[in-house]
Amino acid sequence: MPGGFDTVLVVDFGAQYAQLIARRVRECHVYSEIVPSTMPVQEMLAKRPKAIILSGGPSSVYADGAPPAPAGLFDAGVPVLGLPGLSSRNPGHELGLRILQPTRFD
Repeated sequence: MPGGFDTVLVVDFGAQYAQLIARRVRECHVYSEIVPSTMPVQEMLAKRPKAIILSGGPSSVYADGAPPAPAGLFDAGVPVLGLPGLSSRNPGHELGLRILQPTRFD
């Protein structure tokens, strides 16, 4: 944990938003670090993050070959925020939830 500050990791799946997300976290006076989606969960946890943000990627979670979240991430005991609005890195999909599209917007 750099300098004793809380740390939030931003897992980069290739979307152009990872830098923006990390900057917004820093604007809240929280240290953020961008890490590749290929980083093993054990290495992520060694950084002692208070939370992990999945930044999204260029492909849908339904696309063939879409990269999954790192193995064991959802069982690590650290809060995880997936930002499907920025792409489709949706934790619900990987946890086996059925994702429904809204049929109407209010």
